[in-house]
Parts: sequence; structure tokens; C-alpha cells
Amino acid sequence: MKLKRKLAAFAAAAVTLSAFPAAAFADDKEDTVFVAVLNDTFSKEEGAAWDGILLAVEVPINEDTTMFSAITEAIESSGYTISAPDSGWGPFISDINGVGETTYAVKEGYYPGWNVALNQWFTNQGVSAYTVKDGSLADGDVITLEYAVTGDDIGNSWASNDTSLSEVYLGIEPFADFKPDVFEYTLTLDSNELDLDPVQNNGVFQTWKYLNTYSPEVKGAGYRPQDTITVHDGDTVYVGVGNSNWPSSYWGNDAVTESVYTFHISIDETSKEDKEAAEAVEGMIDEIGDVTLDSEDAVLAAYKAYLELTDAQKELVSNYDVLEDALDKLEELKDQADEKDDNIDNIYAATLDRLSKEDAVPGNEWKAIGLARSGKYTEAQTKKLMDSIAENAKNTSNGKLNERRCTENAKAAITAAALGYDPTDIGGVDLLKALEDKDYVSKQGITGFIWSNIAYTSVGKKAPYVNELLALQLDSGAFSFDGKTEDVDLTAMALTSLRGVKGTEDAVFKGFKWLLETVDNENGVNSSESLSQIMIAVYSHDEIEYDGDKPFSTDTIIKKLTDYYIGGGEFAHEKDGSFDGMATEQALLAMTARARFNDQKTALYDFTDTQLKPYSYSSTSESDNKGDNPNTSGGAAFGLMFITAAAAAFAVSKKK
Repeated sequence: MKLKRKLAAFAAAAVTLSAFPAAAFADDKEDTVFVAVLNDTFSKEEGAAWDGILLAVEVPINEDTTMFSAITEAIESSGYTISAPDSGWGPFISDINGVGETTYAVKEGYYPGWNVALNQWFTNQGVSAYTVKDGSLADGDVITLEYAVTGDDIGNSWASNDTSLSEVYLGIEPFADFKPDVFEYTLTLDSNELDLDPVQNNGVFQTWKYLNTYSPEVKGAGYRPQDTITVHDGDTVYVGVGNSNWPSSYWGNDAVTESVYTFHISIDETSKEDKEAAEAVEGMIDEIGDVTLDSEDAVLAAYKAYLELTDAQKELVSNYDVLEDALDKLEELKDQADEKDDNIDNIYAATLDRLSKEDAVPGNEWKAIGLARSGKYTEAQTKKLMDSIAENAKNTSNGKLNERRCTENAKAAITAAALGYDPTDIGGVDLLKALEDKDYVSKQGITGFIWSNIAYTSVGKKAPYVNELLALQLDSGAFSFDGKTEDVDLTAMALTSLRGVKGTEDAVFKGFKWLLETVDNENGVNSSESLSQIMIAVYSHDEIEYDGDKPFSTDTIIKKLTDYYIGGGEFAHEKDGSFDGMATEQALLAMTARARFNDQKTALYDFTDTQLKPYSYSSTSESDNKGDNPNTSGGAAFGLMFITAAAAAFAVSKKK
């Protein structure tokens, strides 16, 4: 008898049950029994009026209810018919809605008809013998009427002394590890509610469950097969079949030996911790309330706590949509206030004005990129700088602008593309070609990998050193020069180089999570260059996605960067410091990245929005370039720019 399997997709599914008349269902507050009628042994092809599950409904009960009255109410209130003439021993169910003992073409040795089970046990008395009044019928009981042809075909084998279980269900799913001849198990649960439903091979024997003490001799101490038991870590649940203290329908001559199965309970503590962690975040979200500008700390604290959850814990946060709405509302309120945005916009305009007045000088490539991407670089400035790049490229024999620093090629390629020219054809020289040489790039270690990737992706090519870069990411999510010391600038630049690279989402998230924690730390970021690199990284990604939103408040970073602004379009390296050219140029890049993002343009180092063209160049005279060694002059100056941010970071570390 495998009622659990037959009804799993039926009785447990409200959608299926909803097909039955509302009158057949009991009020939730009333005591009820569950009645199911099914025919899996006599098919319509063989002449049956119906087959399968006819009904599965709850019926309210009271002191006068008998098993027969509950069956009759279930069938008739569902619109079906039942025939049950008095047999002298009470009502005998001979037919249900056209399927009965006379409708099957009886063969010798076959005894077709309806069999009645109470809680999976085929009863040994008539259907009127079980009543609420005498306690033999109770709230939560399951009454099953199954049509049988032989009896054995539904597990009603009155001559068999088999007391084994055929299967065990956990909820509506079979317990895959169960074997009828194995009698001891350990169940690892993620909650304290155990829905363990044993199914015996032979329904003539009763089945009962016991918690911690197996006591079949004590009436009322056990649980029915369908009962849910509240358990705790270390508990033991026993399942007995065929104990001599329980009535049976066995008519055989062989001795009966009961079967007892033991299930040791282990509550998954990790799952408990997951729930507690998720509930803590849910509480923080609930405390946010109506979002105002004053809610920023609470909103960001809740979001930070959410980001620190594991993937499994995040799935348990039921009100994450409330947090998403709060983040959106906070951003909207800040946009409306726009005090900070106006401030940064004014600073950006002043910085553009300040730097655009300076002449184009080789070595000022940071400034050139920022001005060009802001539309503020003149044709004359462009020609002067491009001539310098082309001259340096022409004077190489192998396309390497510097034998030790591949970043010279990367910077030249990025600058040329920013100015509208194809870095693979600068006066006939391919500036990217040398970056294919891994040995050459590796000389600068992680810096070489980062800027080679940026140079390639900036013109829509595949980043060549993604795996090499990811291999150098620390467990914290940060990147490092020496494999040990976390570095803000390097991490930000590494994240910038992973813009749009598929398969790096987890690494990007880890990196930004670490940056967020570092920015939030009072002493975590101590230079304007570091903040500029973080801004460039943030605005390089269309969205920093991990379960929905950016793990950053960009306003926080912008506010921190403006703390280094000293007026007149100039920034300092340290707070309350004096004008610093490198700090000002990198701030320009950061603000340009932000402006392009807000204007829905491509990222700072994404030049696919520009139709790049070859740069034609021929030197006007050899004398014009006397003393211009590409390995010692203009190229070296830009290489210093790549090194400066890192040097500043190490200097800060020493001060700590």
C-alpha cells in the first residue's frame, strides 16, 4: 500500500484539491479526517467506470462521526455515489461510483472489492466499528478506500507475515537511502519538524512511530505514520511494524516477528546558523522604516550586512526587495538634494578648465586621456602628442617602447585610442603587438597584466591576461604587488581591467566588497589618487552586480575625493596638502569616468564608441628628435605615472 506516493502530487497539492467542491472541505478550525478513494488495479481499458484517484478530501468530524459516515460524506459531497448494503456485520461497501465487486470479470482465486485502511492499516472490523466517541477515530486520521482485485495487489496480504517497510518518505519525497533490510539510519535535518512517513509492505500490520523510547505497550504513546514530530539534535525516532500489542488483519499460520527501524536525528547546525544570520539581516531591513536622507547609515549598514552573507544565507532573506527599494529611494533622495552632485560637477568643470589651458607635453598622457574623453582636447594638442607617440614607435626595432616596461606600450596604445587613433597602426607600428609577449609583460608582474588587459579591452579586443591576473587575487578579494600586502590602487586598477570580461563576476564582486570595507574604514584610504582609482573602477562597470545592486555608495567616494580638492581646479595628494599634478590628473580621470557613466556613454577606457583610424606620420627631420630616446624620455615619464600610485600606497602603509 503506497498511498503516500499516489497522493503526493494530489492531496498535498492545493491546486489539485481545488478541483473538488468547497463543501467537501472542512473549516480549518474543526477536527477533520482525510478520506481518499482510489482504483489502481482495475483499469478503464478492462471495463472500469473510472480509475486512478477519485477523490481526496478532508471531512469535518464530531462526537457522532463514524468511519462509515465520514466516507459517505466525502463521497456524496463530492458528487459521487456509494452503495453499502447491510451485511449483518454492518455496512458493506460494494460499489463506489460504478466500480464494485461485481464490475470486475472475476477469475478463479480473485476477490475483487473495496478495502478500507485507517492510517495505512487494513482494518479488521467493519466500517461502522470505528468511531470518534470511543476514540478509535480521531482528528488527523487518514481513511483510504482502495479497490483490489487480489488483495495482494494493494498490499493487503492477509496470509503474509512480512512486517518490513517498503519505503520511507521525508515529506513527499522518498528517502533514497532506505532499504527494507537495513534497520538503522541517521537523518540530517535543517529544521526541527520531522515529516517521516513509513510505508509498510503489508497493510495487515499496523505501523507506529515513537520518539526516543520505543514503547508499543503504552497506548497513546506513539505517532501515526502521517504525524509530524518535533525533534531535536540527538533524538531517536523508532518505527515499528506488526507489534503484538496492536490489532492486525493477519490470518496466516506463520509466526509474526515485528520489525523496528531506528532513525537517529541530526539537526544541521550550519543551516541553523544560516537562518540566524539571515534573520539578523531581515531585522536590520525591517528597522529601516520610511527612507529619508537620514536613513543612509541604516540602509547601507543593512546592505553591507547582506553582502557579507553566504549565497545560501542570502536566499533566506525574505525581505530583500524592501532593501532594494530602500537603496533606490535613498539614491532618488540624494539626486533630488543634488548638493553633492552640484559640488562635484562644479569641481569637474573647474578642473577641466584648469588643465585644458596647459600645453600638450609628452608625459602628460593621464591629462590627455581625461581631456579627450571629456571633449576638451584640441586638434593641435592631439597632433603634438600623437607625433610624439608615433616618433617613439618609429624608433623601435621590435615594437617595444621600453625593453623593461610593457606599460609604455599600453599607455601609448590607450592614449592613441583616446585621441581617436587605432593603436595597431601608428605610423605603421602595432603598439599592441608587443603585449602578446607574455615574458615581456611578466617583467612588470601584476601591473603589466592589468594595463595590457586595459589596452586590449579598450579597443574591443579580448583581454589576454585574465587568468594570470585572477591567480594573483588574494583571498580577501584585494590584489597585491608582493602577494601579501593588500593594495587599494592596485585592486581598483585590476577591477578596471576586468571590465566586461565574462566569467570574472565573482572575482569582481570580491574585489569591490573589499574596497567597500576599506573605504568605510576611517584609515583605509589616505590619498586622492586611491579614491580616483576606485571611482574609475566603479564607473568602468555598467553595473557591479551581485544579487542586484552596486555594493557601493558612490556618493561616499565622491565626498571623500572632494575632501582633497583645494580650489581652482586643483587637488592635493593628502588632505590639507598643496597642489599635486598627479593627484589632479587622476581626479580628472575619475570625474570624467563618472560624467560619462551618468551621460550613458562608454566607460573611460572603452573606445569602441569611436571610429578609430590609422595615424600617418613621417618625421620632419632627424634633428628634430635629437636626444629623444624612447626608453629614457617621454615614455619614462608615463611609466612613472603607473608607479606613483603604488608608491604612494606603500608610503601610506609605512606611516601606519
